[in-house]
Amino acid sequence: FCYGQTGTGKTTTILGKPEPISEQGLLLRLVTDLFEQVSVLAHQGDNVQCRVQIVEVHNEKVRDLLTDSPSSPTPEVHVHPQLGVYLKHVLDQPVQSLDECLNVIEDASSRQTVAATAMNSQSSRGHTVYKLSVEKHGKTDNTVMTSEVFFVDLAGRENERTTRVSGERLVELSF
Repeated sequence: FCYGQTGTGKTTTILGKPEPISEQGLLLRLVTDLFEQVSVLAHQGDNVQCRVQIVEVHNEKVRDLLTDSPSSPTPEVHVHPQLGVYLKHVLDQPVQSLDECLNVIEDASSRQTVAATAMNSQSSRGHTVYKLSVEKHGKTDNTVMTSEVFFVDLAGRENERTTRVSGERLVELSF
């Protein structure tokens, strides 16, 4: 989770820049390392499948950032006693390579809700949740291992008295 005042580097900490590697954020570094390991496992004969989900929570509404289709059903949040919290009607995008994964993340980032405030000209107005799922099928021992990792880039916090926002921007602060 990255939390803090708007403009303090939360999104840079999570994403950074794809190149050079020294400017990658935590999520991009993890994805880079993951696909290096996937290549090693594939060379050993294992089958590894990776999937990405990216959603935004803006004003208490969940929006799938991997689709811009107006006919897509509204994402639903569910709680299961054993499985925990999960989403329905959210695209679970398979990715085969680092480049494909980076393109999916970049595409989703272009759909985020951003707006200018007195404190940040490109302020994220919603919370962004990145979910990466990995499933490995072992060739030699027939084992199946699954893992999930979540990165959450929370919208920036602003002081209502000093930010000089009104209307919709002020409503966003209440969420």
